[in-house]
This record gives sequence, C-alpha cells and structure tokens, in this order.
Amino acid sequence: MKKKNLVSFIVAVIAIVFISQYLIPIGSDNTYDDFFYWIDGYVAFEENSQTSFALTYYYNKNKSYTNFNKINRMEFMNADNVSIANYTIADMKFGKNAKYSAYSITINLLSNSIGTDSVHYLKIYTDTINYKIYPIGSWFFDIGPKESNPDLLDTWSSPVITDNSSEFPYSYKVISKNIKIRELWYGENQFLESADGLKYENKVNITSSTAPVKYIKSKIIVEKNNQIYTVYGKGCYSGAMSTSDESIELSKQYYFNNQYQKK
Repeated sequence: MKKKNLVSFIVAVIAIVFISQYLIPIGSDNTYDDFFYWIDGYVAFEENSQTSFALTYYYNKNKSYTNFNKINRMEFMNADNVSIANYTIADMKFGKNAKYSAYSITINLLSNSIGTDSVHYLKIYTDTINYKIYPIGSWFFDIGPKESNPDLLDTWSSPVITDNSSEFPYSYKVISKNIKIRELWYGENQFLESADGLKYENKVNITSSTAPVKYIKSKIIVEKNNQIYTVYGKGCYSGAMSTSDESIELSKQYYFNNQYQKK
C-alpha cells in the first residue's frame, strides 16, 4: 500500500475505532447534546503542504444538532498560517438504543506560511452566512521549513494510536549512520533535547493536558556530520483506543465550559 493511501486508511480506521467503541444507553438528560470529542493536538508539518487528522462530533438526533451532510463550509477560528483545504464526513450509524449518533470528520489541513497557530474553536457554516462555533480542544499548529533531508529517520515505524492518553510513544528507525536526535517537539513549548542525542525509541509523559485523547505529530531536529536537519513525525492518537463513558461526559462538560463568547 502506498504511503499516501496508508495515511488515509489509518485516519479512517482511527475514526471508526474512536467512534464505534461508545454507545450511550438512553436515559440521561442533558441540554448539551451536540459536541466534539475533546482532543488536544500538536501538529508540526512543513510549509506549503497538507496533513490530515480526524475529529468526532456527537449529537442527539432527537434534539437540535448540526447536519454535517448539509453544511456549507468550516474553518478554524483565529488561524493565520493554516486553513482547511477540504474535509470528508462519515455518517456513523448506531443501534436503536443508542442515545448518540456521530459524524467522523477528517480534516485536510493546508499550511499557508511558516509560523504557529493556537486554535480552540471550529466555525461551521450551515449556509453562506449562518454558523455555529464549537470548542474542539487546544490545538497548536507548528509550521516549519520543508524537510531538509527525509532520508535520515523512518518515522513510519512509530505508533499511530494507543490506549494511554498520558504517554506519547515514538519509535524512529535510523536510515543513515551517525544520526543524533537533538530535539523532539511534542507540544507548544514542550520538547526533549540532548546534545548527546535522544533515544530513538521512548515514551514521553504528556499529563500536562487532561484531554482524554491527544494527537501529536512531532517535529524532530536531527544532527548528522555537524549539520542540523528538520524531520516531521506521522502523528499519533494517544488514548484513542480506550474511549469510555467518562471521556464522553468529560467532552460534553468541556463543551459546556468552553462555549465561544462573542466579543
């Protein structure tokens, strides 16, 4: 399978696994019955390129919700260096006793320029002028220069989904000799560094975020023959394999606590 097709396949599988694990019995009453699953993300990738990641929108079809099959467009709030190039939507069907239905939204993100964006809200237009704003978590987009030498590390060997939201595991195989990983960036102002070189395989504590899932697409600074190069990871959903009733309720509460306030 080609790597580009593999990425799309991985995103689709993650979205299906992520959604299909959770079916809420009818019975609980809550007025906040449409919301995005809470994910905090760090996404590092190169300028003038695209990358993809999945979000999940839950809704109670017996109450008011946004029909994603009929939306006009969507965009991030307060994003200068990235934009949504396009997206795909999968309408997920559950059993008749499930309280929630869901959409899986795979976003194809375009990097317009080098820089960083801190994003917390997704603006969804139901027609050309009407919209609703949803909190989606804390996302930090880190746009850097193009990979200066992609033949240094095999980033495809690293995990893409785990059941532990408190750790970011990575495993980068060395392609060329005499390679040192000098820095590994996994969040806004969060990185490991070593002049002697970091381990090629390790787990990073990411408990500074309480989100039930964290998506991390790392930035790796490597050294070879006294030259510095930038390499980008392929992305990992930490905690997405262990979706629970508690994490759904936590996401619903996150929506309630972080509703967008127009200024």
